[in-house]
Amino acid sequence: MSINVLKDSALRESSPHSAVRILVVEDDEDLRLGVRMLLQPLGYEVAEAGGGREALAVYERWRPQLVIADWNLPELDGLSLVAELRRRADSLPYVLLLTGRADVDDRVAGLTAGANDYLTKPFDARELIARVEAGVRQLEAQARMRRYILQLEENQDEARRAQRQLLPARGVTMPGWRWSYLFRPSDFVGGDGLDLAPVGPGRMVMAHFDVSGHGLPAVMLAVTIQRLLRARMAEETSFRPARVLESMNRDLP
Repeated sequence: MSINVLKDSALRESSPHSAVRILVVEDDEDLRLGVRMLLQPLGYEVAEAGGGREALAVYERWRPQLVIADWNLPELDGLSLVAELRRRADSLPYVLLLTGRADVDDRVAGLTAGANDYLTKPFDARELIARVEAGVRQLEAQARMRRYILQLEENQDEARRAQRQLLPARGVTMPGWRWSYLFRPSDFVGGDGLDLAPVGPGRMVMAHFDVSGHGLPAVMLAVTIQRLLRARMAEETSFRPARVLESMNRDLP
């Protein structure tokens, strides 16, 4: 078996990684078992496959986040397995390719096929664990990025709903006045606002404001400005823009 097994004390020094699923694809049963014995004490969930076709079946059923695969596999070799995983996976696993081929062209071929990392046999157990942990860190970083993007999208949706509050009601009418507007939100929601309100007989006020910045904070500040503006317009019997703005400046932080 081409692996140097660590002592138990060395295993205990590594931090556990619970709930991370790893599929080990290796036709050498002893090596496959050795890798499992290295990873399971660290808290990883480990499944095994002895060939490429079996690995695909396990992958479809179990959806591991990380795959350790030998290059020379029966039925479907490592490169073909990697390419097939890339083709069918909706959430791509991290792939560590194991091989006895040390030539640069072979390493390039493996990475080009879609492997994330490459480890040459025989290898030291510490290096295998280090490479697996590096892969897990990358997976965790990708998961954080996906959560961040999802949060941004949710904030954008919330910001767009709030931004629609910055538009004047379509039912505002006054004899002799006709008005219309076009609302076309951009990819980056901002604090632009438009308001229209009657302020006494024969008088109409149109206000446009633009808060610097983007996203929900800018929209919420714009909503605050609009509410203050509407309150001041309702209070003013003789609307004077300068006095209204002075009052709003005192109220805003």
